Amino acid sequence: MIHPSLQADPSLLAAFQLLPAIGLMIPVACLALSSLLIIVILHYQNRERERWHATVRLALEKGVPIPAMTGSSTPSPEVIREKQQLGFVVGGLVNIAIGIGVFAGLSSLEGASQTRYFGLIPGLIGVALLACGLIFFRKPSIPGDQAPTL
Repeated sequence: MIHPSLQADPSLLAAFQLLPAIGLMIPVACLALSSLLIIVILHYQNRERERWHATVRLALEKGVPIPAMTGSSTPSPEVIREKQQLGFVVGGLVNIAIGIGVFAGLSSLEGASQTRYFGLIPGLIGVALLACGLIFFRKPSIPGDQAPTL
């Protein structure tokens, strides 16, 4: 005879039967929320364009010069270069942190002496990105000197 505390609780069994449904609802909810976010962003961008077009129409009717659309200016090459360098450096630091976390997490598991080295993959990718951001995007120290290009 089974001890009463070891018998299966019917509500617990019902919860285990819901696990496949919950496993299906999580990706569906993520897709739905991300789709909703994209729709909201596109809606507000469209409203901003409609307001700009109304302003341009009024300016043309009155003979006033057409105002520039917000955010339509092209950034200078220096700004683009600085953003690329920042992207490489930030991406490198994030990958190094992920590699350290994976290495530490797998090191704490028993019997996973070899699998912890999988953390080196994102870590070394991060080192490469960091090196690329610091070497190829460095500012020239001598005025006539040029930074190496990719």
